[in-house]
Amino acid sequence: MLCCLCVCTAQVVQPSVEQLCAVTANHFKSHDLLRMERIVLDTLEFRLTSPSSYTFLHLLAQACSNSVTPAVLSLAMYLCELAVLEYDMHLYAHSTRAAAALLLAQVSVGAAQQLPAIAGAVLSMGIAADQLYSCMGALLKLQQAAYQHTLAAVAAAQAGVVPSPGS
Repeated sequence: MLCCLCVCTAQVVQPSVEQLCAVTANHFKSHDLLRMERIVLDTLEFRLTSPSSYTFLHLLAQACSNSVTPAVLSLAMYLCELAVLEYDMHLYAHSTRAAAALLLAQVSVGAAQQLPAIAGAVLSMGIAADQLYSCMGALLKLQQAAYQHTLAAVAAAQAGVVPSPGS
């Protein structure tokens, strides 16, 4: 029960060991709970992570394996990387960023005929359409800005101009 409590809830303030003992009607002592926690962590080999945009992206790609080409997946991963670098993108949940990146990549690569399969998987995630649309727009702006910076850097390199740091 306690494992489920710890894994299934995303609480801002974690309960103390004493509070967890109280939840069990004091059937367990604090040293029992700490020992059980250690057993679980040892069994998992301390491999605990929170899901990231990549986690959701790969789950979506697996769910739509027939519809996602390597080129689409690569572009979606790049869009997720851009999102990590932009502070305002943290307003969106990791799942929303991954879904928006995959949909935008699918359209960008010109494989819009595969959109219904991907859209079905995205809809099953329960992401609000307005959030998804907003996130896709923000990712598109990031992609365009990155492209413009790349063009400027190439032009500067061709002209023999070395850009100063911070420009």
